[in-house]
Amino acid sequence: MLAACGEPTETAETPPPEAPAAEPTPAPTIAAEPPVSREPDIPPPSAHIALNPGLYQAEGVDLELSALRFELDIPAEDVAAEGSYEVVNGVLNLAATAGETGDLDFPLECRLSRVGPAIAFDDAEDGSCGVLSGFRFQRETRID
Repeated sequence: MLAACGEPTETAETPPPEAPAAEPTPAPTIAAEPPVSREPDIPPPSAHIALNPGLYQAEGVDLELSALRFELDIPAEDVAAEGSYEVVNGVLNLAATAGETGDLDFPLECRLSRVGPAIAFDDAEDGSCGVLSGFRFQRETRID
């Protein structure tokens, strides 16, 4: 509306709308511990068995290791085999590539454990270590 001269003017301003009440900003939370990266499944150090090159013997069984190659001699089982081997997470895998394997089904997978000065061979899975399961091998140390 227009005001005529001399007439009092009224301001019909409406007050500005009230802003909604601001919610308090939550304080940042601090984690008690930083996140931990996922660790690989590695057995404890006591499970790590070193098979150094050399001759290992147990009850009429000879196992010779050298540069990731093996020779296995078990006269009672007509076994004179050779091939490659590896040890991963405490499990010895023997894969025959030549020789007489008798009734053994290669590859053999044997879980290794330390028993005093000897290394015990046991099945990694049911029957996977063959006739070697239960043997305790000693490394032949020769002093010349």
